[in-house]
Amino acid sequence: QHTGNDAPVLSSASSMSVGATGLFHPQILRRSPFYLLGAGVLHAMGEQPDGLETISVLSNMFTATLGGWSLWIFGAGAFFILFSTTLSGVGGAGRIIPDYLIELGLFPRSNLPLRKAWTRGFVICAPLFGLLCYAAIPNPVFLVTIGAVTAALMLPIQSGATLWLQARHLDVRIHPRKAVKIAIATIFCFQLLMAGLLIRYVVF
Repeated sequence: QHTGNDAPVLSSASSMSVGATGLFHPQILRRSPFYLLGAGVLHAMGEQPDGLETISVLSNMFTATLGGWSLWIFGAGAFFILFSTTLSGVGGAGRIIPDYLIELGLFPRSNLPLRKAWTRGFVICAPLFGLLCYAAIPNPVFLVTIGAVTAALMLPIQSGATLWLQARHLDVRIHPRKAVKIAIATIFCFQLLMAGLLIRYVVF
């Protein structure tokens, strides 16, 4: 049984679990085939995605090896991947933003109508903002680079905050195992190194 005083602790534990799960998500394994395709096919062909020709250049990874018929499979796959990413990203962020505002004390958690209004406003405005960005800067590679750099710089902040919150604010009764702490610390160091290299070789 848990008392009312345990609610913040359980909320923190839930957040830590979600954060740790995200850190261990095998992103590298899922994306490695695309890197290998790009290096093995596009590099050998001397092609580099840029500007409005990005989609046609990327499709060459498949059409040059499988034939012209694979363009339709590539197009369908690209649509579903991008659509699902947008759907999950916007939907998730639409719930996170009100939580941030609540944690900052801008309005109480019990104000459900205001939380719903923030969520609905975000899921409407975010895709429109993305569309305006593409209309103003019609360069997919540049826009993806901005998003990737931002995400890469945020990852060590997230894992570092996880370690700090675990050490300073998480109830000892629900602390993760030592192996999990070591794994998160290792990931944090790796992400910090990658963020530094990104700043050195991409930003500057």
